[in-house]
Amino acid sequence: MIRTFISMDIPVTDEIADVLDEMKDAENIRPVPKQQIHLTLKFLGDQDERKVERLCSSLRDAVSGTGPFDITVEGVGAFPDMKHPKVIWLGVKDPKPLIELADKVNSAVKAMKLRSDDKRFSPHITVGRVTGRTDLKDFFSKYEKTSFCSFTCGHIDVMKSVLTPKGAIHSIIERIEL
Repeated sequence: MIRTFISMDIPVTDEIADVLDEMKDAENIRPVPKQQIHLTLKFLGDQDERKVERLCSSLRDAVSGTGPFDITVEGVGAFPDMKHPKVIWLGVKDPKPLIELADKVNSAVKAMKLRSDDKRFSPHITVGRVTGRTDLKDFFSKYEKTSFCSFTCGHIDVMKSVLTPKGAIHSIIERIEL
């Protein structure tokens, strides 16, 4: 079994690095390691290795005809909300092409009848997890309108995630060009 998800790379700009560094110094916040910053299109959890191979083929078909598109990472927020944060995230400005891509990915997963989370896609980049009580009002105010980066998304990745005592280790199973 392979713990699997489908994602896209996010370039870690100085602005994103600043947010991660600031969270490192904050009480009760665990920032995501810089090398693991990504945007999850679909989390699948544990999947049979043979199904993952077929999924890669199905995804290539599903996204064929989808060309590269621009993404702007802007603003900050939290799940479930900013008053009771558990997950700190960066937002995506004008996410329509990203939502369309996620819908194609979701359709490919459903067509294969793979088990996956049924959460509605919410375009965001997780940058930190809150592990206890903390006041983030100033943090949210500081970054609410910040533009962190703009880049062209030219591929998606089928990823493997191995959980270890020191955190998850992610590796690319297959890169699918748009």
